[in-house]
Amino acid sequence: MAVNQLKSNNIYDLLADTYRDVIASIRGFGRFHEQSVDFLSALEIFVGCEHSEISRGAAVGLFMKKRNVRRSAGGHKCQMNYGEVMRFCGIDLAADPKNTGLAVLRDENGRLIVDFVAIGNTDDDIIDAVRSAELTGVDIPFGWPQPFVALLQAHAEHKLPSPMSTGPQWRRELALRTTDREIHRLTGLMPLSVSANLIAYPAFRWAGIEARLRESRINVNRDGSGAVAEVYPAAALHCWGMPYRGYKSAQGSVVRQQIVEEIARCFPRLEWNGYQTLVEAHDDALDAVIASLVSQQILRGHCHGPPERFREIAKSEGWIWIPKRIEGSTIDNY
Repeated sequence: MAVNQLKSNNIYDLLADTYRDVIASIRGFGRFHEQSVDFLSALEIFVGCEHSEISRGAAVGLFMKKRNVRRSAGGHKCQMNYGEVMRFCGIDLAADPKNTGLAVLRDENGRLIVDFVAIGNTDDDIIDAVRSAELTGVDIPFGWPQPFVALLQAHAEHKLPSPMSTGPQWRRELALRTTDREIHRLTGLMPLSVSANLIAYPAFRWAGIEARLRESRINVNRDGSGAVAEVYPAAALHCWGMPYRGYKSAQGSVVRQQIVEEIARCFPRLEWNGYQTLVEAHDDALDAVIASLVSQQILRGHCHGPPERFREIAKSEGWIWIPKRIEGSTIDNY
């Protein structure tokens, strides 16, 4: 479909003011429904077009901007005015974009709508989504343990002091961040070591994405005080009193269904908006939705962030935000 043909459709009016230069390069869209095209439907068509040159993240970003997203100047405790709409993103980051989940949650005065869920998201998709959200929860370590970073630097310069012992305690300090140890103390769960586990591969990817966001003047403070916050979906499920083990991979479909049911019970005003089947089928999609819910709860003041004594180290190593425990309760009217 040529640009002059697009002009006769609602989709052109919706996109032109922000993506005029992108529209000029779009070819082979196929047919849009004439006249009153609902914006959400149009967005879904955009995302599904095999020949579209607009990124999925750009489409998501535009979708959220068109719904008047507001980003707070600072802090994570806020009160919403009547009629105000905010959007929250959740990202389950994998080293490979094809396994990376992204979810968008809309908050309309406590009414929560799952606006978008997709698996297979590029760096550009993630950056566009972060730019457009009030807060984005990301399931990935934001940094490395300070002792590990110091060891690598000293080792590279042939200046590593000989340790008193290379035993388990010494290695533990290198393998685990302060937040990892705190999560274990609070929940009994042990996050994967970003120093000694394969989770380092997606963490490398996040380091590059963080750099791009920082260059775009997005606040990417690793303590969660900016536009992004580190989250841990399994720990969130644990704090909410839900099943938190055995839901990964194809074999975990039954547990994922149970988790979706529990989320619906815990968040009675949550609307899945047609994405429930995708979330039950793929743990990457489920983790992304959980991450978006945690980011919404962070802004509502219902999560634990870094305590004062760990604020400085959290700025370097990152910090996992977890919900305040509400086992057997519901979250409503926040």
